[in-house]
Amino acid sequence: PEEALLPLGSKNFVLLVDQTSSPAITEKREVEIGSRRPGEVEIRKGLSPGDFVVIHGTLKVRPGQPVKILAVDSGNESLEQMLRRQNKDTGQ
Repeated sequence: PEEALLPLGSKNFVLLVDQTSSPAITEKREVEIGSRRPGEVEIRKGLSPGDFVVIHGTLKVRPGQPVKILAVDSGNESLEQMLRRQNKDTGQ
């Protein structure tokens, strides 16, 4: 999603979630973008399949900050639906 991009001058970054640390922390990663269409952007370089990227709340998270993954976007649900399902599954 386009909202995952953090533009800085002529460069673009995303916040990647490093799940190998405990707790998971964020890492700022430079990416090379390609084609764009409304709400979406192609990432040509800088990410690997399976990488977790912060796509909501990017203005509230800083590199090196611990994070808790609340939902994983499968592309089939809105953020509201994902969080509602997560809260139901955890009893919150």
